[in-house]
Amino acid sequence: MKFTILLVHPARPENVGFICRAMKTQGFSDLKIIGPEIDYFKTNARKTAYGSHDILSSISFFSSISTAIESLDFIIGTTAKQRVGRKDVVSSRSLKSLIAKKNGIVRSIGIVFGSEENGLSSEELSYCDVVSTIPLSLDYPSLNLSQSVLIYLYELSQIPFEEEEVISTDHILQGKLKSEVTLALQQLDMEGNPVLFRRLIDRLAFINEQDARLLLPLLKKFKNKK
Repeated sequence: MKFTILLVHPARPENVGFICRAMKTQGFSDLKIIGPEIDYFKTNARKTAYGSHDILSSISFFSSISTAIESLDFIIGTTAKQRVGRKDVVSSRSLKSLIAKKNGIVRSIGIVFGSEENGLSSEELSYCDVVSTIPLSLDYPSLNLSQSVLIYLYELSQIPFEEEEVISTDHILQGKLKSEVTLALQQLDMEGNPVLFRRLIDRLAFINEQDARLLLPLLKKFKNKK
């Protein structure tokens, strides 16, 4: 699996540099930023990205989160708050087991982090397949953006990677399943109940390869009958 780190409007160049350094130490290299294109080598990020200037120089910039995630199969949004309408918030410690279930049906995974001041908005989280948070003992948890990213990178680095040539092309199953379920719910006029509609779509994030292969033929028959 390939992992991409996405930062939505990071406010402090120093944090971008620290994140590049954290990515380097944990074996990651793909960094995308949603926001205006900045030459970070002309900022303090150059200093804080010590030993990881290759990542700093290869950052991809996007104008919106929707365009940034187009090439990704599975999106994980991070938040420090419980969001209304997203009941299944996954602990950072549980991501390893969740992603392990996706082996065979996803190939590229994006981890999205919001700005230092406001985090991810509800609209930005709506693009994510699942929402995750870092369990902390404080009632009002506060972590620096680069610290939060490092924690997730460490957890993700514990997942064994497969070589590129042995990864099955069945990674399209996750996206196909989501498309088919969305179409079926629309045909059933479930959009009239947005809470239930969102809940059903959210639960797809927890389906493994075996479940996906069982559901897709049923959805195909349902579509053909319509």
